[in-house]
Amino acid sequence: MTQSRTSILLLGAVLLPILYFGVQIALWPTFPGYSPLTDAASLLGSDKSPHAAVFNAVAFLCGACGLAGAAGLFGALRADGCPLILNILIVLAVTIAAAGCIWAGLFPLPDPRHRINPTGPALLAVPLFLTVAAFMVRTLKPWRIVFIGALLMLVVMVLIMAGVIPVDRAAYGGLVQRFIALAGLGPIGVAGFALWRRP
Repeated sequence: MTQSRTSILLLGAVLLPILYFGVQIALWPTFPGYSPLTDAASLLGSDKSPHAAVFNAVAFLCGACGLAGAAGLFGALRADGCPLILNILIVLAVTIAAAGCIWAGLFPLPDPRHRINPTGPALLAVPLFLTVAAFMVRTLKPWRIVFIGALLMLVVMVLIMAGVIPVDRAAYGGLVQRFIALAGLGPIGVAGFALWRRP
């Protein structure tokens, strides 16, 4: 893979979290009664949303960007000396997370398949593998605090979901879901940006 092609593919990784959160910011004011604190992002793509088609199309686009970004990450991390097994684990996690976006766009609420999206665990794996890589890959080392922070955020969110940390999920379920997405998708964008801008 040529360096220029890798750079273009890495932009997919950068765009993934930007598109994911950008479409939410753009659409939730158009949805009467919608609250980002209580309502999940998926509700913007449901049959109750006035612009469901837009949200679901962008979700699909997020997945496409993630798949491109995974290919770019593989080439860039290989060029930066990332161990092959770790590189493969990162790319698999990003690919599965991207597939989750496509799944959500293809099967929007109230489709029951939306709720059984099998790709969720990949969001847990992404910051974990990138944190490990940030101690081994020169270009990612300045961003270690970001990956560690995302990993810690995910741990806290998992504890909240498990009921270990008491939080009123009825009042803040949407916010918890967005923190999980930020901790899982944000590091993809950061890694893509760091590798894209390297000399």
